[in-house]
Amino acid sequence: MPPTCKTSTAWSILCWLWAAAICPPLFGQLYQIRNYTSRDGLAHGAVFDVFQDQEGYIWIGTYGGLSRYDGNHFTTVTNNLDRDLGQVRKIFQTRSGDFWFCTSTGAYRLHGDQWDHFSDEMIESNYYLCGVELRSGTIVLGTYGSGIIMLDGDRVQRVTTKQGLANDTVWALLEDSEGALWVGTRGGGLSRWAHDEWTTFNQDNGLQDNNIFTLAESPDGKVYIGTGESGISVYSSQGLQPYRHNQALASQNVSTIVFGSDGEMWIGTFGGGILALSDPPFFQAGEVNGLASDYVTALMQDYEGNFWVGTYGSGVSKYIGRWFENYTKENGLSSGFVTAVSQDRTGAMWFGTRGGGITKLSDGVLQRFAHQDQLSSNIIRSLLHDSQNRFWIGTNNGLNLVQNDTVRVFTEEDGIYGAYVGSIVEDPSGNIWVVTNYRNGLGVFAYMDGRFQELTCDLDLPSWFVQDMQWDATGKLWMCTNSFLLMYDGESCTKYGTDQGYLEGDATGILIDNDGIVWSSSSKGLTRFDGSKFTTFTTADGLPTNSLFSLLSAPGNELWIGSNRGVIRFDGETFHSYDHNDGLAGDETLWDSSFIDRNGNLWFGTSTGVSKYQRVFERPNLNPPRIKVERVNVNGLDQNLGQHKLHHGQNEIEFSYTALSFTNENEVRYQYRLLGLSEAWSPETTDNVARYERLPPNQYTFQVRAKNNDGIWSQAPAEFRFTIAKPFWRTRAFVFSGALVLLGLVVFLGYRFNKRTQRRHHKLELARFQQRYQALYEHAPDLYCSLDREGNILHCNQAIHWMLGYEKVEIIGKSACNFLHPDDRNQLRTILKQQFDENGRFENVEARAIAKDESVIWLSIHSSLFQDEDKPLGMTHTICRDITSRKRSELSLQQAQRLESLGLLAGGVAHDFNNLLSAIMGNAELATNLSAGEPQINKHLTNIMVSSQRAADLTTQLLAYAGKQPLDPDAVDINQLIKETMQLLQLSVPKGVEMACDLSEGLAPVMADRGQLLQVVMNLITNASEAVSKKTGRIWVKTEAVRDVHELVTDFNNLDLDHPDGWVCLSVEDNGQGIPPSDRRHIFEPFFTTKFAGRGLGLAAVIGIVNSHRGAIQVQSDPGEGTRFRVYFPATHKSCKSSVTANSSHPADRTILIVEDEPLVREMVETVLQHHGYRTISAEDGAQALNTYHAHRQNIDLLLIDITLPVHNGDAVLKQVRATSPDIKAVLTSGYGQNQAMAAFKDSPTTWFIHKPYRHNELLAVIEQALHA
Repeated sequence: MPPTCKTSTAWSILCWLWAAAICPPLFGQLYQIRNYTSRDGLAHGAVFDVFQDQEGYIWIGTYGGLSRYDGNHFTTVTNNLDRDLGQVRKIFQTRSGDFWFCTSTGAYRLHGDQWDHFSDEMIESNYYLCGVELRSGTIVLGTYGSGIIMLDGDRVQRVTTKQGLANDTVWALLEDSEGALWVGTRGGGLSRWAHDEWTTFNQDNGLQDNNIFTLAESPDGKVYIGTGESGISVYSSQGLQPYRHNQALASQNVSTIVFGSDGEMWIGTFGGGILALSDPPFFQAGEVNGLASDYVTALMQDYEGNFWVGTYGSGVSKYIGRWFENYTKENGLSSGFVTAVSQDRTGAMWFGTRGGGITKLSDGVLQRFAHQDQLSSNIIRSLLHDSQNRFWIGTNNGLNLVQNDTVRVFTEEDGIYGAYVGSIVEDPSGNIWVVTNYRNGLGVFAYMDGRFQELTCDLDLPSWFVQDMQWDATGKLWMCTNSFLLMYDGESCTKYGTDQGYLEGDATGILIDNDGIVWSSSSKGLTRFDGSKFTTFTTADGLPTNSLFSLLSAPGNELWIGSNRGVIRFDGETFHSYDHNDGLAGDETLWDSSFIDRNGNLWFGTSTGVSKYQRVFERPNLNPPRIKVERVNVNGLDQNLGQHKLHHGQNEIEFSYTALSFTNENEVRYQYRLLGLSEAWSPETTDNVARYERLPPNQYTFQVRAKNNDGIWSQAPAEFRFTIAKPFWRTRAFVFSGALVLLGLVVFLGYRFNKRTQRRHHKLELARFQQRYQALYEHAPDLYCSLDREGNILHCNQAIHWMLGYEKVEIIGKSACNFLHPDDRNQLRTILKQQFDENGRFENVEARAIAKDESVIWLSIHSSLFQDEDKPLGMTHTICRDITSRKRSELSLQQAQRLESLGLLAGGVAHDFNNLLSAIMGNAELATNLSAGEPQINKHLTNIMVSSQRAADLTTQLLAYAGKQPLDPDAVDINQLIKETMQLLQLSVPKGVEMACDLSEGLAPVMADRGQLLQVVMNLITNASEAVSKKTGRIWVKTEAVRDVHELVTDFNNLDLDHPDGWVCLSVEDNGQGIPPSDRRHIFEPFFTTKFAGRGLGLAAVIGIVNSHRGAIQVQSDPGEGTRFRVYFPATHKSCKSSVTANSSHPADRTILIVEDEPLVREMVETVLQHHGYRTISAEDGAQALNTYHAHRQNIDLLLIDITLPVHNGDAVLKQVRATSPDIKAVLTSGYGQNQAMAAFKDSPTTWFIHKPYRHNELLAVIEQALHA
């Protein structure tokens, strides 16, 4: 225990005078302080230290051991080392969560649930006084007589006076913000360890006293040193100095110093209570203000801002704040039952009491009313200081007026009736209005011109008189009774009753707020009237109680209500209550005993004193409470919180929990629920125990949350998860075992007594199973069958019918090979033999079956061997799946791949062949021109030309299949086309076959590629000529216009049959043998032919051309009746172009560069062009062409370029030429199609194309067109 202060009497007097000058008077106001002693469960009344841990628990070290407080209970903490803790002098917690306790029996560490006792044989005393954890993690312990002990892991270091310590008894330890260690000692002063050396401060170098009890660092880095006899010294950059406010201390024995969360400095003294220092005036509290004792030993601020004060011998005090200051009979009131409050002009407060008369509070001093004995009664009901400085006093025995130190008591002779005086108010004119218990009227009297006049209303009212009244800003008097609200406007009264919404009950008060709203209180709740509508508030609306006694309107338009459960604040939405736990003098306020003074402070009279509320000091508690599940009790026994699995009998569970909120523990509310049983939260409760009985087996999660005194809920609920197992007779194993036993018993009894019934039942079940199996077997989509060793079919399912068309009776007993394709029968026989010989199986064997309609069905066969009592040699289970569709898809893919390969080959062959035809046709035409007058020679040359043209048509077909035949649609006169090519068509028909034409006159043109349309005509006639007899054959070619084709053609390839310009029909008919039905569906397939020398390309080319022209084709044929092909093309209203002919003028000044790699073609072209007057220059490859052009570029007018050239392609040559001569004209030529050749120049206006082979006039026409463009 710190030594007693030994100041001189004179020094003490000076200190008290200074304290009185700067501190508020301590005349008796009680602050919001709650005291805890051993009667509340504290281990001992002598407290040495108070500490809050990281979870929020409060730990208190006392002379008699260690206590922990959770907001509900104090728990005495013991260790498991069989050692008494003794006096617990210091408590601290490391950053890792370990606790250290410095006690009179040693130093203890608590790690989780494990206690460790620290001892050292070198330490003479086992008495530890203080301790601290440094930022480095080192633990420093201060001892009594043995210096300090430093624990760094396993290393222990002892520092005493031999190493430089000021004294070996250490009272205080501190590590400052710069890492220096301060050590306060008994009698030796202060030691500091910094920069690897010890420095001592004592009375010789500036310290006020050598006995150091406490050390603290301020936010600005100063070290405050509390001493035993000389107050506080301060160490800063300027050295040691006495604290400038030491004179304010009620005792110079400073036991503890802390700095609060707001930076204020709190000082605890031994004998002088506590002092809070920020800026004067300072706050000081001691026993007279409610502190447990003036002998303070410890100070601590918790996370909610409350200060805990440890005292020596009187327990621990909790200081909440001072927004309530209380005055009671114990500290100066004449009576604790305060019924009325008023304020005079000087600011003094007056308190009327029941039975104690009146007490005055002036400058902090309470004194008895000087004229107490002259009053008509000491039972005071109401007080009023009016505007004329008159003091009106209402009692239970008449009305009193104090004026000029004279007391006047009014009687009936003054016009006032009723001895019991209630409310007293002053109207805007200065008249005084008084309510009495006069039963013959309203009980309202007005004091005017020295005499009272009674207020009367011509209303049908019961005998109950007015309880309270108040004037509004418009000059209306509002009065409340038990059944009505009355309004007097100076002439008449208006009544509002329960039928308008007024809340009937024992009326207690009335208030008009700043907005003119009329509020009234009663024993049934609160009523609000806005002039047109009543609104009531009761406990159902959140009001804490319905018993209300007084009303106040505070700044901010808050309504304050006195009740039987303290004071209620209403902000228009929520109600907040204050009671004695919040610092109110008493929970029961009195009728019309509230008052607001000129400074805005609120006063409330209670049955135990009067309270002053100062809003400026209120500190809302916005910290969510920390909620903990502390104990789980199962069937009356506490369980380890880590245990989560319970057996089925452990189904009565009690949970104890607490919210670590200490501002007002009694206002903490809890809600809990048990997930697995219910999702709903319980109603709010103050009980910190939840009980559940007869819980069924299940998985559960208990959750609990808490709300503090200001309505702030915990951030997350605390949880405890557990499982109640099922009883063994409800487990699966037991049920299964029991079921087996019961089943065995049933089987045994059934075997003995119901054997026949059992067999019958089995037969029925087997029959039903066989029926279900047979249904599945018969309706399976695959063919199921069984074969014997010879391949005979033993049985099969119904799939044989829809797969091959046979009935089951048609195939059972017959060899399966009979139904296979002849080429696949030996394969099946070989596989069957191997299967039976090797007792094996085979899968995915593909074979062809012949259906009943002789169609071929591809099958995938899977077979396995099994033994049967009826077939000792074995039989197969065989499954056949129809894979015909897959096979057709594979064949289609192969056909497409073959066509692609043929197309590539055909394109190359056609190109080379066109080059050869160009030379043949060109030279034949030259020879024809040179042999004029030689008919025999001309005849043979004409045959060469015709044959070459037919060869050219063949290459056109090949190019079409190679994808290189261009489509150049234009308006074509199909009749003109047939007439122009009649000679060629006659040559296509064998001799002896008659061909007739019937061409419709006035036929509209069709949109078509002229060359492809000619190919359709020739292919159809060629096909017909090959089908007729060479002696009697006839072919008819006919054209006609068709408007409606709906009934003529059934499949028009999804075309629009309502074509606006109608249709043109080309018909080719023969009288040949016709087409068999089996071949008719294949005639348009590529390479399909029934002729020995046929190519299979003619009709395939026709269908391709017709489809590409959005037309359709119709085939009519019967065996022996001939065939007719009808082709429909969409008609067009466009006009046909006139054929281009060469210009008859051939200017000799035009030079053409011919680039051609085929010598015969190049020589032929040179001859033709020179014969028609052009100058020519030739080149045989791309490189030579570029060189020749650059050498003669000024003279060259046109380029005639073959696309396919060695060294450089023709398009590359033209691009390089146009890089320097962008306007040069060119005619491209190729055996390939125009689209491929002109791909790079399709948008060029100076580039033309002519397809090989070409006639002389076609070449000359294109050249003339290019030169004259």
